[in-house]
This record gives sequence, C-alpha cells and structure tokens, in this order.
Amino acid sequence: MFDVGPAYTRIDPERTRPLYEAIATALQALRGCRSDNANESQQSWAPRWEDFIERAAQELPSGSGFDVHPTIDTDEIKPGRFVIRGSYHNMDEYGGYCGWSDYTITVTPSFDGINLRIVGGNSDFKDYCHDCFDQALHREFPQSAFHTGNME
Repeated sequence: MFDVGPAYTRIDPERTRPLYEAIATALQALRGCRSDNANESQQSWAPRWEDFIERAAQELPSGSGFDVHPTIDTDEIKPGRFVIRGSYHNMDEYGGYCGWSDYTITVTPSFDGINLRIVGGNSDFKDYCHDCFDQALHREFPQSAFHTGNME
C-alpha cells in the first residue's frame, strides 16, 4: 500500500516526495472525507482534496499526442492503487493526426516504486505512454505544495 502515514504532519518546505505518493495520499485522504464515518469537519475537506488532485493531474504528460490532460479517477478510490484516464491523439506514418485512442493506467505500488498497467492503444503506444507517465509520476514534488494546495 502507498505510504499515507503521519510523516507529513509537519511541513518541511525542503522535503519532496514523488508525485505518485502525493496523489495516492491525497486520494486516500479524499476517501476518508467521503466515508460514512467522516464527521462534518472531515467532509468539509473533500473539495480541497478534489482541487489538489485536479491540479496534480496537470503535472501529468501533456502535448506530443497527449493533447487532452489526463484525469485521476476519484470515483472508485481503493487502497493500493489509483487510476488515470485519458485520450491520445494518434499519428499516421506521415506525421498527421488520424484519430484518438482512450487509455487507462492503473498505478500500483511495487518494491522499487510503482507499476503501471496500461489498457488501450497498441504496444508502441503502451511503451511510449509508460515512459512518459513513469517519468512524470517519479518527478519530485515539494511537500509544501502538498500541504498548502499551492502547486507553484
């Protein structure tokens, strides 16, 4: 399971964590805000976590075929995984756009970081998609942005 422990109760602006950890932690927090056991104060945090998750998605690949920003699925939050959905603008052999392919990426933890399972597109696309998203999700993300909701 992703680390969602108390390590980030104090803000250390110099500390960073991979983007995938920040997303996973935010999703688990959102899940808690939406649970039947959440009190009114906890539920009031849901819009903040939703906003953070939307802005975190802006850090995912964009351009070079990923012409529509991917989204992070907040409807089916489960421990130990999260899902990214998007569309890719396909190109023909002449470099022209020739249609769209929808894809789904399931991100799960592994002993050395994360695994990405990509559904949609052909094998060349899956290799390219894996490289792009793996790099983006491993990018270091400042702890201060995680806590304040300020992505700058």
